[in-house]
Amino acid sequence: MLAAMAGSGVSIVKRDIILSNANQDSDSTIAGFVLQQHLSVLRNYLCSSSASLRYAMVQLIGTLLRQGSICPLDVIVGLIAIQGNLL
Repeated sequence: MLAAMAGSGVSIVKRDIILSNANQDSDSTIAGFVLQQHLSVLRNYLCSSSASLRYAMVQLIGTLLRQGSICPLDVIVGLIAIQGNLL
């Protein structure tokens, strides 16, 4: 199809367009990729019956949020749920 378009006089330019700085994108780093792969495990630990594990997860998620390593929308439900947890 591209050859037909080029043959009809349409100018075709191939280029990669980056909309933001790739160094700031958490998915473009190895650490960001690993965090995204294991985010469901981290969220499950928020609902653990162990209070010390829940506390450690809140600290870890808080640090990751401050660093911008994870999206707040991915963990907000678990953080709200833990506020109502009476364990």
